[in-house]
Amino acid sequence: MSAQSSVDNNDDPAQPSTYRSSLPWHAFNAVSTELDQRFGWDKLALPVSLAVLVGLRNELRRHNLYDSKGLPSLPAPPLPPKPNDATVRTIDGTSNDTGSPCAGMAGSRVGLPADTAVCGSS
Repeated sequence: MSAQSSVDNNDDPAQPSTYRSSLPWHAFNAVSTELDQRFGWDKLALPVSLAVLVGLRNELRRHNLYDSKGLPSLPAPPLPPKPNDATVRTIDGTSNDTGSPCAGMAGSRVGLPADTAVCGSS
């Protein structure tokens, strides 16, 4: 299962994520948001504040993460050769994440984790 499908099973990149959007989660997130707006999460008891932070994180993920891979963009440049030393950073930011060499590279979109099939091949 890819990182994209585990967070968002919506194929339309212009729609918000469906992350934890069931009715119980929606109610939990609404109560968390209300508690945060009324009292502030940092003024609540530790267990309650941690739960509120989970609800706020869920809301941020549902409303702020979009899969940008389907949106129009410039063609990705080919990947440069991998550096000989894995501790060396490349100028364009490629290969900083060995599992996904395009993640964080110059010109890449920010949002869900980069898909290695989208960037140039090496």
